[in-house]
Amino acid sequence: MLPFGALAKRAFDRYYKNRDPEVRLAGLEDALSTVIRRSGADSGPAARGRVAVADQLEGMGRYTEARLLREAAFTAHRRNLGDDDEQTVIAEASLALNLAESDLPEEAKAHFMHVHEVRLRTLGPQNDRTKWCERWIAYLDREAD
Repeated sequence: MLPFGALAKRAFDRYYKNRDPEVRLAGLEDALSTVIRRSGADSGPAARGRVAVADQLEGMGRYTEARLLREAAFTAHRRNLGDDDEQTVIAEASLALNLAESDLPEEAKAHFMHVHEVRLRTLGPQNDRTKWCERWIAYLDREAD
């Protein structure tokens, strides 16, 4: 049996699947507002809601708006779960991707470097996620030249 949150997400996704992106965004923002009221602005559910809204905004090419949500989600995960928690690292990597897409390579590289450091320490040098960070860092270095 799926947890309630997973069931709600599946129902939401099915309902909004073929809807206009703006309608889907409005639904996600409404859901985020409800979660913040019920769980608090710094809660895990609020951070996950911010990620969902950021994903939708990025899908619509609205990276600047999404960045604010990515930063808030990363900050909440870092504060609540710690630097090395998997959710924190994923949130930081997502923020780094947003920064790279927003043509902010130095900021992106700083976050990718931190994600790489954590991945190296927790997963080792041969892990695919560690190597993924290395590829992004190399790409940003090439673009800077």
